[in-house]
Amino acid sequence: TYLTASMPTWAESQIIEWLELKELKAA
Repeated sequence: TYLTASMPTWAESQIIEWLELKELKAA
């Protein structure tokens, strides 16, 4: 249960970092 509960947080941080990189490249 611990790993499953922590997965969304990890995925969210990865997505946020990816989106930020995408925005920097587009800007």
